[in-house]
Amino acid sequence: MRRALCILPLLALLLAPGLAAPGDAPARVVTLATLDWPPYVGPDLPAQGCVAAVAREALARSGLEARFVFLPWRRAREATLAGHYDGYLPAYADAESGRKALCTRPFPGGPLALFTRSESEWRYTGIESLRGLRVGVVLGYRNTRQIDHTPWLALNRSPDDLTNLRALLAGRVDVAVADAYVAAHLAPELAGEKCDLRLAAVLEEKALTVCFPRLLPDHEALARAFAQGMDSMRADGTLERLLREHGCAAPAPRIPCP
Repeated sequence: MRRALCILPLLALLLAPGLAAPGDAPARVVTLATLDWPPYVGPDLPAQGCVAAVAREALARSGLEARFVFLPWRRAREATLAGHYDGYLPAYADAESGRKALCTRPFPGGPLALFTRSESEWRYTGIESLRGLRVGVVLGYRNTRQIDHTPWLALNRSPDDLTNLRALLAGRVDVAVADAYVAAHLAPELAGEKCDLRLAAVLEEKALTVCFPRLLPDHEALARAFAQGMDSMRADGTLERLLREHGCAAPAPRIPCP
């Protein structure tokens, strides 16, 4: 009887959510909803992008296997919060944690910027300098508090970054909000060899996070496993290496304009 009782704590440890059992037991698959947002993440990118590579490695260090489902961002977030997926990423770290989601400690993201056409002489001097302008944003994205919550801003919402930047080049908006790494990645697709974008101002340096819905029973274990993996990756240099390899490391990207 004493021997049986001693085994019980070991079994409980092995079966705890988010922990892998030894031997040949299959890894717990963690399904993460995301979007097509190169160079951070995308189905056709090497290793599915820098954020996917980082999340995959962080979870693998706890014996977990990350798989990604690509959806429009708003649907990815809402479907995850409804319990259809284990988590969603990449979210802006300053906007997400709350009653519905437990989000991990942040990891490096990139500069959120305002773009104009290259011939524009407009200069950003604060939120008032956007008065009377048409400002392009992406539907469902969170930007800065001022951009999202200034009632008089004339916002034009596009379904994705590529459409938003095309609206800028076509003159349908005067200014577009976009991550600088994303704009640099999309610039050749927008205009071939000729780029007509100008980075007018960096609004904020945005850190990123992974969010796990609180309604799932193992959300705390998954967040803990991710955090432990990230701590290990920071310590051994893997995080910086992955960001650099996938084009998501400082210095800020240069928009390839002539």
